[in-house]
Amino acid sequence: MPLIVDHLLMHQVTPEEAEEVFFNPYIITPNKKKHGPHRYRIDGHTDAGRGLRLIFEDRGGNYAKIITGWDYES
Repeated sequence: MPLIVDHLLMHQVTPEEAEEVFFNPYIITPNKKKHGPHRYRIDGHTDAGRGLRLIFEDRGGNYAKIITGWDYES
């Protein structure tokens, strides 16, 4: 199992839930911790309405590498 999936699962977030956040209304801001020029924070909801905050890297071409995620209440 890839390390990123393990890290998401430590926070009880499935990869499918993390992906759903990108297809529902969300807010993106630059990541406060500077780990690279293309790291961002996205706050949004799953299809079931669960609020999640994800940290991801924009890889370009509509591809995002999710780094981690956890529950978030807006």
